[in-house]
Amino acid sequence: MHQEYETILAKGEELNPIRPKEKNARGRPKQSPARNLLNRLSTYQNLILAFLLYPAIPFNNNQAERDIRPVKLRQKISGSFRSEYGARNYLRIRSYMRTIKKQVKSIFQCTKEWIETGELDLSPTKDER
Repeated sequence: MHQEYETILAKGEELNPIRPKEKNARGRPKQSPARNLLNRLSTYQNLILAFLLYPAIPFNNNQAERDIRPVKLRQKISGSFRSEYGARNYLRIRSYMRTIKKQVKSIFQCTKEWIETGELDLSPTKDER
């Protein structure tokens, strides 16, 4: 797969050469959007292909977007949170619930244990004060 990626980048280099610097122009020469994309694909090649080496890395970021969607929906419906403290607590609880779900545990059972034991601390961390 890496070899195919390198071949594609090489073909892109042929089709989109670096523009020469114009005479009396300052700074870097302006490149085409295709050339800028090619530069990024080349620079970040290891990050782009990381999902091939590490199966735990997802191919896309759809899960991250799905995790954010309910927060944006709440913000859209109610406008915003009344306080930063309330927003932080909401996000902590939401994060806790999503983690339980991703670990394929019972949200009801874990929340019940959390309430009974008081093990989950929602007070602000040192960095958030």
